[in-house]
Amino acid sequence: MIKKALIILSFFLMITLSPTILAAAEKDYLTEQEVRSISFENLNTIYQDVKGSISHYTEHEFNLLVTQKIRDFLEIEQDTILPLGYELPGGLRITQAEVNLAKSNPGEFTIYGSTALAAINLSEAIYNSGLSQGNGDAFRHAYWNAILVQEFGAVTRGPAYGVERAEIWTTAHESESSGIDKEMDLYNNYVGREIGYFNYTQSRTHISNTLQTLVNQGTLVRIVNNRLVATDSTK
Repeated sequence: MIKKALIILSFFLMITLSPTILAAAEKDYLTEQEVRSISFENLNTIYQDVKGSISHYTEHEFNLLVTQKIRDFLEIEQDTILPLGYELPGGLRITQAEVNLAKSNPGEFTIYGSTALAAINLSEAIYNSGLSQGNGDAFRHAYWNAILVQEFGAVTRGPAYGVERAEIWTTAHESESSGIDKEMDLYNNYVGREIGYFNYTQSRTHISNTLQTLVNQGTLVRIVNNRLVATDSTK
């Protein structure tokens, strides 16, 4: 009888404590204001600084390290707070879903910001037009997702983990989009993750060349006259 009572008590404690355990697992390192105040340029600087030492830290230690570096930047530069829907270079906006992810995953946030900036800069260097709903837009989303897979999976976690985290973050990015714009971006994001997965150990130059070929061949999609159509070789 006593044994049965102890089993019931243990089960009750497990149920009542589980929300606390889950809450602890989803610890916020950053405030919303901090997330909205740090620029992607500064996130890139932080990531390039810590990238080579990620394997030396646990996930929690890495998040603490990045959190302090973000706060150091904010203290020095006093960046302007980014409001909801703020338009970042290249048409990227930070959504509430992205903010929520960044608060509890500052380490991943630096990777996310760094790769977003790389995708913006490269697409603008390659494509003279079509950066909104066109070939350049399609390339940017696909390239971003491909290199996200590589960076999220880096060190020991591998391409499958990279795909999983890249999908979570970039789907959060599309959470406030709708209609064919959202369809376009989600599809091109998916193609990019596939390229990232199957070319996981390849260079960014190889990834870029592969995706440019796919754009030229019509594998990605763009919007023309409010309809989804295949990409082409127009730059």
